[in-house]
Amino acid sequence: MNVKADITVAVRGNFIDGQEVESIGGGTVEVRNPATGAVIATIPDSTREDVDVAVKSARAAFNGDAWGGMSIRERVKLVNRIADAFDAALPELYQLETENNGRPVNETRAQLGRLPDFLRYFGGL
Repeated sequence: MNVKADITVAVRGNFIDGQEVESIGGGTVEVRNPATGAVIATIPDSTREDVDVAVKSARAAFNGDAWGGMSIRERVKLVNRIADAFDAALPELYQLETENNGRPVNETRAQLGRLPDFLRYFGGL
């Protein structure tokens, strides 16, 4: 089924070391709205090697000074800033997730609407 998406098709990479990168294998996958068949994004067809690179990067970030050396107070501030960013982007996130999963937007709102609160709660533990 070839249906034109209502949104611009995004081309995204794997987010590793602070930047989007292509899959090591170079392949891509189309993400389709299951309700309409419209292509809503193109993403890397990630391989085991891609996962290994991402996990090593995440481990280095976790153990490094940027996160591991950060005080608890600074971590809380950072998580709250992330929650604020999600809060500000909720209308766009509702649309994108509805396009991604094909569910009614009211269900998506119920699912995603509390995400900023969850981040703030767990950031404060």
